[in-house]
Amino acid sequence: MECKNPDNHETHICQLKIKQQFDKVRELSKKAQFYCGICEAESNSKESLCDPREFKGKAGVLRWR
Repeated sequence: MECKNPDNHETHICQLKIKQQFDKVRELSKKAQFYCGICEAESNSKESLCDPREFKGKAGVLRWR
């Protein structure tokens, strides 16, 4: 699978993990409403994921994808 937004790939969670910028990853992961269809990283911002998909259900409750 390929990144849906390659122009901003350097700011995606997968790249932040590689760069070991875990503080940014933690901030983006708080109250996540989206997940990546490729690596399943969770985020509160669509822009920080390669293939953003919205969680179904309420945040903090069992979320079915």
